[in-house]
Amino acid sequence: DAMAAQAILLCLTGLLSTLIFPPAMCSIGCPNGFTLIDFDEFSGVESPLPPFYRGLEWTNLFVIDVSRYPESGYTTALSSGRNVGVNGYGNFMSISAGISSSLEAFSIKSFVAAAAWNNDLQLSMTGERSGLRVHNKTITLQVKSATNVVLDWRNIDKISFKTFGGTAATLGHDDTHFGMDNLCITTGSEEPQELVYKCDYWGDPQLIQFPKAAGSIASSTWCQITGSSVLYQSSYVLINVVNSGSQRGDIVTSFAMTFYNDDNISLCTLTPSDMTGIPQSCGPDVRISKTGYDLNVAYRKAPFSAWIRYSSWGGGHYKFTLFAT
Repeated sequence: DAMAAQAILLCLTGLLSTLIFPPAMCSIGCPNGFTLIDFDEFSGVESPLPPFYRGLEWTNLFVIDVSRYPESGYTTALSSGRNVGVNGYGNFMSISAGISSSLEAFSIKSFVAAAAWNNDLQLSMTGERSGLRVHNKTITLQVKSATNVVLDWRNIDKISFKTFGGTAATLGHDDTHFGMDNLCITTGSEEPQELVYKCDYWGDPQLIQFPKAAGSIASSTWCQITGSSVLYQSSYVLINVVNSGSQRGDIVTSFAMTFYNDDNISLCTLTPSDMTGIPQSCGPDVRISKTGYDLNVAYRKAPFSAWIRYSSWGGGHYKFTLFAT
């Protein structure tokens, strides 16, 4: 009917960040570059998802056959097959990449969700990159209405889910479980593991608009030059990088990131030595954290943060990701 057609169109275009329609109305495939996870390859009525699945680490996610609880909101969340993913015991749940997984980062497009037992259940989601929160969203879930949650969070290394609140829907339970189905996520070989573009620059379009590379899932810029160039410049931040030509693409072999105060006086300049040793202090307004070969920098005075990663590939180079904060 007309309502179903409109709902499917909105789900396909992603015009709304959160849509509420009857169950399975947004049961559609994933966009190009994303993998559909519907949990239907697992048998049994209720069991924990393997901790390492599809190249990612899953914490406290259970798979439930909805026939076990036919009166619950799990049947509402179901969009295909018989199974949905559930936050075990109604507690904190997460999906992550990193040391224990085969991926360095991943992207999540969308999923279908419903509260299992409580109406007006609050679902809080947080996206992280190297320990820093880069995304946050809280939505309200119902038991008898499915919600198509469109996040479109790119290149994160962890997403966490926390539920709270709500009122019992007179189904014999008063718990904070929710059901998830048709998760669209990049996994395995679909997420680039090494340098696949001409340059390791990545940018949040709100901060700096980079031309898109064909077939990519994130914006990048083609830096087909050798030598020094300006990656980013504002009243508070100047990033100079040195590009070294390579048969596999230009790579950043050195950098200098300078921060300025309101009077245009330099606070400090970060260089590769700050990644190999203890990072210098740039004052209370510049937050610097180092984890392994990752350097995360955020400056309170400017809507700006940077994630710099060192890779030994190609003789050693630095990967930059810039974000609007």
